[in-house]
Amino acid sequence: MVEDECRRWRAQLVRRCEGYLHSAADAEDAAQEALLRFVRAAGGMDAWPDERKKAWLWRTAANVCRDMLRRRAAARRALEALGAPCAQPMQGSALWRAVGRLPEPYRTVTLLYYRGGYSSQDIACRLRRPAATVRTQLARARKKLRALLEEELL
Repeated sequence: MVEDECRRWRAQLVRRCEGYLHSAADAEDAAQEALLRFVRAAGGMDAWPDERKKAWLWRTAANVCRDMLRRRAAARRALEALGAPCAQPMQGSALWRAVGRLPEPYRTVTLLYYRGGYSSQDIACRLRRPAATVRTQLARARKKLRALLEEELL
């Protein structure tokens, strides 16, 4: 039953999230997160009519989108706080061009760590996420950078 509801509302949900986020990839992520929360909470919604479940899902999706927009804004403010050189690092070497092609959040943490000189703990405080998450994102960013640079050199 829950799976049927998820399948039935998924396309509408993605479109709604895209209206908030203006990014198809982010909309997919937000819709997936909202559906996951719906599935987790569905046990307590058995007696609810479909319209109430749908309204709950839409509100949850809107909250997920708002959270994503807040994180984007925090990352942008963190980069702006570093000044123009860090906000515009894509000029110059192949390495910084590759950093510019990294997806979020890898690009932000990489810029803050290497260009801004911040520690992973400082970045975690600025971006309001756990330091372990920042260290994981840095490790994944290095791996992606290695692949991007190898691809560029070939």
